[in-house]
Amino acid sequence: MAAEGCIHVQEEVYRSKVAVWYYFIMAFMIFLGGLMIYFFLSTPYEPILLMLLPLAVLCFSVVILYIWFVRVKLKYVLRENSLYVEGFFTKLDIPYSSITGIKKESNFAIFYWALTVMSMDQIKISFTTIHEKKWGGKRIVADGVFVSPLRKEEFLTKLRARCPVL
Repeated sequence: MAAEGCIHVQEEVYRSKVAVWYYFIMAFMIFLGGLMIYFFLSTPYEPILLMLLPLAVLCFSVVILYIWFVRVKLKYVLRENSLYVEGFFTKLDIPYSSITGIKKESNFAIFYWALTVMSMDQIKISFTTIHEKKWGGKRIVADGVFVSPLRKEEFLTKLRARCPVL
């Protein structure tokens, strides 16, 4: 039961925008995997062709991992008191009070793409709190994060409404 006078803000989940060329890569991987299986099944037995089956499995695994990452894992959540960014290797919970700036960018940095964005149409969110997360025995320290929400203008409007400084 909520206390009287408290306003509960519903969490809003935003998915990442995906660049068109990612779909071309996935289509190519499916084509390549299918081609390898075709050659494996249609050619008389040769030991060298045994390498095609694991490569085909690898191609299809990359596609499945991609679909899981983009559709399930990668998200930006506007919570009541913080922005939660979940990428492939990172989870950041950034209090709205620590956000110092928002800047629209087109960054081709693959490192950021692998973590929190899948498009060059990005927003860099800067914040003052240093977040440290353990990953692979190392500490990751961040003072900004790149996001690329599908509904960018709606995301920015709602983020600005929740941040006192912006």
